[in-house]
Amino acid sequence: MKVLSFRKGEIIYTPYDEIEGVMVIKEGKVKIYFLDKNGKEISIDILSEGEVFGRFDGLSEEWAECVEDCKIVFISKEEIKKLKPSISAIIIENLIKKNNLYKRRIRDFSFLPLEERTEEIIYYIAQKLGKKNHKYVELSLSHEEIASFVGATRECVTKTLKVLEDKGKVKRKRKKIVLYITEKELENDKNKKLLWQE
Repeated sequence: MKVLSFRKGEIIYTPYDEIEGVMVIKEGKVKIYFLDKNGKEISIDILSEGEVFGRFDGLSEEWAECVEDCKIVFISKEEIKKLKPSISAIIIENLIKKNNLYKRRIRDFSFLPLEERTEEIIYYIAQKLGKKNHKYVELSLSHEEIASFVGATRECVTKTLKVLEDKGKVKRKRKKIVLYITEKELENDKNKKLLWQE
């Protein structure tokens, strides 16, 4: 078990690295994504402090990249076998939650229209990356970044944000998204009624 340090924008691992084990985020945030055959990024998740990720075989095609300076606790495959059952249970529970989240993302890709996918992903990422105060949550997120999460082109996301704006949910200005919602409401995953891009 060892603590690894990474700078913002640094790649933790690629599909070509021979890494087997679990990583626990001690500090910072990590983006998990894939690249299609044309090199287009397909984002899967943003992970924050205390969350677990990693790989146990050489077949994974995911990339892991720091979106902030990070400290990562790496536990090798062999070390995992020696952990106390209580610690192993926590890791397994975390990985099961991630698996359920990813299955939900697959369902959303399959059944939800782009407008709903866009609204949901903005809300979800705001929970991870948003700057919070007592009145609103601010999130810096480009149309290109949103597109990589919802499986659409930047142009389609721009049009979708225009639809949300026409419905009174989004106001576009200066490449920042602001949710006029309290931090408590955001953490409780409730009250999605007002999304603003400012």
